[in-house]
Amino acid sequence: TSTTGEEGKDFGAVVVPADSDIQGPADLAGKTVSVNNLANIGDTTIRYVVDQAGGDQSSIKFVEVPFPDAPAALANNQVDAAWILDPFLTTALDEGARVVSWNYVEVDPMLDIAGYFSTEQYIGDNKEVADAFQSAMNKSLEYAQANPEEVRRIVGTYTEMPDEVLARITLPAFRVEFDRDAATKLGEAATDYGTLKKAPDLDALLP
Repeated sequence: TSTTGEEGKDFGAVVVPADSDIQGPADLAGKTVSVNNLANIGDTTIRYVVDQAGGDQSSIKFVEVPFPDAPAALANNQVDAAWILDPFLTTALDEGARVVSWNYVEVDPMLDIAGYFSTEQYIGDNKEVADAFQSAMNKSLEYAQANPEEVRRIVGTYTEMPDEVLARITLPAFRVEFDRDAATKLGEAATDYGTLKKAPDLDALLP
């Protein structure tokens, strides 16, 4: 999955209560912000956009809150801001939250969010299986990109989202190729902010 690349229409964002004094990324400095887990792409990208906006990213207090619980945590003032992905982002916005950062897009409009990896040893020992898996995954990604309504239907099989909400959620982009420039930027940010101990070797990781 990858960002849509569109500010105002992505599947993940940092949101705040409507009456919050937080107006943009720089204002997140010194605040408590929820992410689904620590030392991952959420807090890394948020630190990056706060840094780019001139804020002190090191002063942010990140706490773990699962995405389904994040809208309630925000509404109950347990956190100052929440990073949420759809389908739960749409719920938060329906309940009055507003976006202060489309953090994925602001890092890079071609940012890839998730992918599948294996070891060189496994691929070498099981080339037929690995090739078949890659072929099936690529076919599914191409199908998902071309058939968003089917993606929405499937999301409805493992969430309790009402159909009218599912119809309005923003889906990620589904691509079969990784964007190396965006991955480089994310790797550098992850290293700068201590998410990773050293920069990833993209020559070894990417096909």
